[in-house]
Amino acid sequence: MARPRSKIDITCQNPKCCYYLIEDGKDIVKRGKNRAGHQQYFCNHCKSWFVETANTPLYHKHLPLSEIILICKLLVEKLGIRGIERATGHHRDTICQLLGDLAIHAEAMTQFLSKDVKLTPFEVDELWSTVKKKQKKVKSGSTGANHEGDIWIFTCVKLGSYLFLAYSLGSRTQEVCRDMVELVFGRTKLPTPVIR
Repeated sequence: MARPRSKIDITCQNPKCCYYLIEDGKDIVKRGKNRAGHQQYFCNHCKSWFVETANTPLYHKHLPLSEIILICKLLVEKLGIRGIERATGHHRDTICQLLGDLAIHAEAMTQFLSKDVKLTPFEVDELWSTVKKKQKKVKSGSTGANHEGDIWIFTCVKLGSYLFLAYSLGSRTQEVCRDMVELVFGRTKLPTPVIR
């Protein structure tokens, strides 16, 4: 008598599959582990292989999960890249690549989770920073004039929960601020008027 299949919590990670990220009707089986020790899966619908870390920041990472968690904790503690390099023994390029992948994943999760936010008080703020040098030091005819100088970051934070709802980068113009306001407008659930 055949042993019953164990429950598989993962869905197909192939965007071309008709069961991509769909739980009902999926037909996925476990097919061993790869050299890094990650579980491999096979989708019988689209005949594709994928590992358990697909579409996550851990995909194609050779670091153990404990080291990645340690690097993330040190980043949250505002330790610099070179300080993390000295503390963990991993090269700064590896740390920067992991940081970039985590930022992309965090932005995708924010896009996914920031929908129909209740209309409550928000705090809108602007931050000033520079890229390479201050604006007064940038020469108008230089090759990097468009990518150097002052930059403004417009942010919107929901009070109480401190949800970072939207941000916009650019020069201190009305268009850049409008981009941030449009993001907030698209992510909040506006009240419907009551007609009596």
